[in-house]
Amino acid sequence: MRLAQPMGGLDLEMPHGQYFNLMRLLPALQSGAVNTHIVVILNAGGGVDWSGWLDRMPALIDAWYPGEQGGRALAEILFGDMNPSGKLPATFEKRWEDNPSSRYYDGVTN
Repeated sequence: MRLAQPMGGLDLEMPHGQYFNLMRLLPALQSGAVNTHIVVILNAGGGVDWSGWLDRMPALIDAWYPGEQGGRALAEILFGDMNPSGKLPATFEKRWEDNPSSRYYDGVTN
């Protein structure tokens, strides 16, 4: 996931290929052409622009920094062996503009 651009500020955009695949999946979900029991798993070290797709996905797990045992932990959550009830000391905005500091990047100060 691309969170920072060298010398160019920050953004919350997913890499084009990942976003493209997600956008291809949405119509199939809505039409019933694919199994609707889908969970999107974000493996990102920070926020992602969720606008445009989050409200159309059945479920989301934000793995954040899953660590060495992240795969096992996700499997335990997906198979119902563990309750994903952890509390994080952070807020994840849906859009870059929702971040209170966004107006101070890229020369924008309004």
